[in-house]
Amino acid sequence: MAAPTYRIAAAGSAGLNAINIELWGFKQCPHAQPGMIAAALACLPPHQLEGLKSVRYEQVPLLPGFSRWLRLPGMSRLKGRYERESSTILLHACATREELFRTLFHEVGHFVYFRILSSFEKKQWVTSVFPSEPAVSRYGSRNAAEDFAEAFASYLLFPGSLSGLPAKARFMAGIVFRGSAADHAGLRNVMQGLAANGQLQQRLDRYV
Repeated sequence: MAAPTYRIAAAGSAGLNAINIELWGFKQCPHAQPGMIAAALACLPPHQLEGLKSVRYEQVPLLPGFSRWLRLPGMSRLKGRYERESSTILLHACATREELFRTLFHEVGHFVYFRILSSFEKKQWVTSVFPSEPAVSRYGSRNAAEDFAEAFASYLLFPGSLSGLPAKARFMAGIVFRGSAADHAGLRNVMQGLAANGQLQQRLDRYV
């Protein structure tokens, strides 16, 4: 069965240069159906999604074996990951809708870090921004890439949460988002299970 594919267009565009993203497995997700995930992604500036091919939901993480995929329940603490080779985000069982969306945008942050940022911008984060301030979270203190993903998710989901980290807030606003604000209000509505507003709905087109 084919995965639903959503075309996400830039605000005010006629659909040209739209982003096409396949969404797998979300009919089994207790917290968000495919349309909700697509609407959440549509709250991002389109340039941040260029090259992202699919987002998949699996209740139990999968690891490749020699001849098949292995389900490992003991790894249930793993909430998600970004696979660079296939440009795919994988999400696993999350306890709440908020945790699901935080995991989604953490992994989108990894995609942006490895795929969208230029080598100069990434070097700026690693050598200047990351070491200049405390990590966004304990998990983000593991390395520069994890701190970037945590900062990205925090900037999106909790506006103002980076106010105590001005260098990271400036990097997100001026470089990552290029001065174009994310649709925080639309994202808040999506996370609360409310209908997407008219402008957001016009950017979404399910065509498979």
